[in-house]
This record gives sequence, structure tokens and C-alpha cells, in this order.
Amino acid sequence: SDLKIEKSSFKPEETLNVEMTLGNAGSSFSDEYSLTTTLSKSSEIVKVFDRTVSNLPGRSSTKISESYTFGKYAEPGVYSVSVVLKNSQNSVVSSKSSNIRVEEVYKLPTEYTEKKQNIGILSVGVEIRVKNDGNVPTPEFFVTESVPILAKDLFYPDVEPTSQERKDDRIVYSWSIPQLVPGQEITIKYKFRLFNVWAGLLAIAAVVYYAFRFVFTPSIVKVVSSKGPLNKGKEMIVTLEVKNRSLGEIKDIVVDDVAPQLTQIVEKFDTV
Repeated sequence: SDLKIEKSSFKPEETLNVEMTLGNAGSSFSDEYSLTTTLSKSSEIVKVFDRTVSNLPGRSSTKISESYTFGKYAEPGVYSVSVVLKNSQNSVVSSKSSNIRVEEVYKLPTEYTEKKQNIGILSVGVEIRVKNDGNVPTPEFFVTESVPILAKDLFYPDVEPTSQERKDDRIVYSWSIPQLVPGQEITIKYKFRLFNVWAGLLAIAAVVYYAFRFVFTPSIVKVVSSKGPLNKGKEMIVTLEVKNRSLGEIKDIVVDDVAPQLTQIVEKFDTV
């Protein structure tokens, strides 16, 4: 006697509840009847519910409910809900129908569905996954990523971005995605190669190391001097100056020098 549906418009993953009222206008218990509820779209059957109803008391009614949850990617459009009551001879006793609509929905996250980072010694990889969880294709959209401008020369994408622009101290890369059908996803990958960074750091470390050794390593300076022109029998003075440029005390210093064979060392001279 009645067919009720709580609303006429549904979104994917919402539940359709159909409530039917069966009434027995006679004075005795009813015979056995079959109740068939069909959900269809464009003559294509989506779901069928079959029930057997019997022994309904005279001059009484009962309510029967059926429910169906639309899938995440349910096709949008007009659906028909029809209910048919048949007797034991398979003859139609009563029928009712009603139309509902499944809305068009496309769902894209504001930035991405999932973002992963893989950190290694020589590179840092980034993987971005974007998925359409709606039931209709998406319009064209862009996936954007912002990286520090200092990392520009380290940036290596698997697929070249559609565009790039500088904003303040960052570089914004954009990939154009033409369309995603329901349930489709796209993955964008890029990495920062750290080889040049490590090479630069090693070069700086080497320069610092050798500069440190040059500045803070003990040194010796040799100066040869004489008064007037140098000739046979002339005395000349050799000065060896040892400097401790390190950050600590050094002990037991031995200084070796070699005199040419043509010279004769003075037996007594001022020295350490």
C-alpha cells in the first residue's frame, strides 16, 4: 500500500533505505506472496531483493525494509526502485516504483592523497600519489611542490614539471594532470641528489684540514747572513728559528742541519 524512500538524491557510499507497507484488507490470514524489490539504472539491474510474505493477519499491515549502499564509484544518474507483489500463481497483485538520483562527485585532496619520503646517503626521494575517489572524471588540475631555491640544482624529477616559478626564496614546480577517471591515481616522483653536496663538503673539509695543519703545525725558518762580501775565511751566520704554532706544548725537539763540505764549523758559537 505504500513505498517510502527517505530522500531522492544520494552520494556515493551513502545507503538507500526502502520501506514498503503491506496491508491485508481481508478478514483472515493471507496466503503466501512473493515480494521483489529491484534497483536498476537504464534497464540494467543493480540489486534485487526477494522476500516471501505469508500469514499476514486480516485487516492489518506490516512494514518491510530493504537497504543498499552505493559503492564509492557508483555511476551517477537516475536509478529506479520498483516493488512487485505476486501471488502463488506468479500473478502481479500490486506494484509501485520511484526514482532516485546518484549525484556526480569527484574527490581530489587539497594537496595529495599520500606523500612518502625515502632518505638515503646519496639522495632523498619523494613520491606523491593523487587519487580520484569520486564517481566521475576530474577536470584538469595541477599538482604543485615547493622546494628551497638552494635545492634547485639538486632537483631531479622522473617527469619534467609543466611549469616552474620562483616565489620569494623557494621554487614552485607544477605538474598538469589532464583527467583522472573514478578510482584512477597518478604518482609523481622526484629526488634530490646529494652527491654534489657531499663532494663539496669533502672539498671544504680537505681545505680546512690542510689550512689547519699549515697554521698550527710547528715550523722552522733558516736564515743565512754575513757582513760584507762573502769570500774565503769569511764568517757567515746560519740562524735556525723553530716556531711552535700548535695549540699545545711540544717537547724533545731535535733540529738537524747539514753544512756544506767547503765550510768549517766554528767550534764555539752562541746557540740554544
